[in-house]
Amino acid sequence: MWAGQDGVRLLDFAQHSEQERESLDRFPRLSDGTIAWSQVPEDLVTATTSDLGGLGVMIQDLIPEGTTVILFWDSLAIPSVAISRDAFIPLASRVADSIPEFWVYVPATQMVIEVTFSGSITAGRVPPVDR
Repeated sequence: MWAGQDGVRLLDFAQHSEQERESLDRFPRLSDGTIAWSQVPEDLVTATTSDLGGLGVMIQDLIPEGTTVILFWDSLAIPSVAISRDAFIPLASRVADSIPEFWVYVPATQMVIEVTFSGSITAGRVPPVDR
C-alpha cells in the first residue's frame, strides 16, 4: 500500500517507540489495547462516529493541512508510518477497510484518532503528562 507513495516514511522501532510514548502511552488502555475512552476526561474527547466512510472527512475536519500524521497498527510486525495528512486522506477508507484496528497520531496538534475492530472511530487530544 505504501510502495511508491510520496511523502511516506516507515518508522524504525526507536522512532515508533518515541512517537508511541508521546501519544498512545499517555491514554488509559483496555485489556485489548484500545484506548479506554470512558476514562479520558470529556474535554479531551473531540469526536466519535461509527461511520468508517467518514474517516477521511474526520481527518479533514480535525487535522490541519500540511501536517504529518503517524499511523500505528495493532501489531509491531507492521512498521508504523509517517505520512502527510493530505496524502493520507485519499487512502484513509482503504486503510480502514483492510486493517481492522489502527491509530492516527498528529504530533503537531497532539491529537489521536483511534479506529477499532468494532468499527468505532474516536478522536481526542493527548492527555497532558500531569493528568
